[in-house]
Amino acid sequence: MSDENATSPRSQVKGEAGARWAFMRRFTIYKNDAIYLDRLRLVQTPWFGIYLHRIEQPDLDRDPHDHPWTFGSLVLRGGYVERFHPVPHVHRDMHVSTRRWGRWTWHRMGTEAAHRIMHVEPGTVTLVLVGRRRRDWGFHTPDGFVPWRRYLAEQAASNTTATGTSRTFATGDSA
Repeated sequence: MSDENATSPRSQVKGEAGARWAFMRRFTIYKNDAIYLDRLRLVQTPWFGIYLHRIEQPDLDRDPHDHPWTFGSLVLRGGYVERFHPVPHVHRDMHVSTRRWGRWTWHRMGTEAAHRIMHVEPGTVTLVLVGRRRRDWGFHTPDGFVPWRRYLAEQAASNTTATGTSRTFATGDSA
């Protein structure tokens, strides 16, 4: 992907999505004409990555999403609340918990789990360590797993049809 992509007139990504190698590169995702996630790729290789995330908004999507890699996250400032789905591939709503991550908390999430950020404290910044990309990411709906590109395209189409305007969704390499 190049510098800017959009699924609707109000959604865009700035920065290079999906780069295999990066050093001090910014990647910003916008939703509803505002920053959703600002990622600074301190270091990114095909084997691991170290990112600084500034999380500005909760996840607006109705379904939880997973990630293409196992990651660990340390909250440096602020905090957030997430709904955690440990086994969405077995049953999306089995053993779901709500967790709050505040300053100096560390947590890990594997590729088999999914989550949805429900609330973000102003000024939230996290240090994220990611492992090797294992697969594409996507959303866990009541009907099963849906790859992210298809999910976002379907959501944009259904929102355009329902309201006459398109709700914004992020595109990029990972959520």
